[in-house]
Amino acid sequence: TGPQISMKAYEIYKTALALTFTGESNAQDFKTYFLSFLNLCLAEALPFENSIRESRGEETLPYAPTLIDSEAFNEEVPYDETIARIALPYGVASYYFQDDMDDYRYQEHRGRFVSALQDAAKFIEVDVEDVYS
Repeated sequence: TGPQISMKAYEIYKTALALTFTGESNAQDFKTYFLSFLNLCLAEALPFENSIRESRGEETLPYAPTLIDSEAFNEEVPYDETIARIALPYGVASYYFQDDMDDYRYQEHRGRFVSALQDAAKFIEVDVEDVYS
């Protein structure tokens, strides 16, 4: 395995903004609710993150991190780059579209979030004992 590149919450925020075609200067509501939406996505992504960690032989996370204050924008999100860079921005963006009652865009971005999580997941081979032989 190579070095892991971590992303800060702010980078996920900027990418999610780009997915909604919203400029940062016009995004006060987006910024207000960003951490709440990101925390929801982090919780949903936890099993996928842990599958990646297990495949590397790393310790899994017992619970999803929670980012709670304005300083959290500068915190690194301790998830694999494939989840942080691709899945999380789509997940956050989907919540904004849901709030805007744009069901089509909500469903599209939600689907991309789920698909990106599934693509990132690592499946662990488990030795199964044949009890019938």
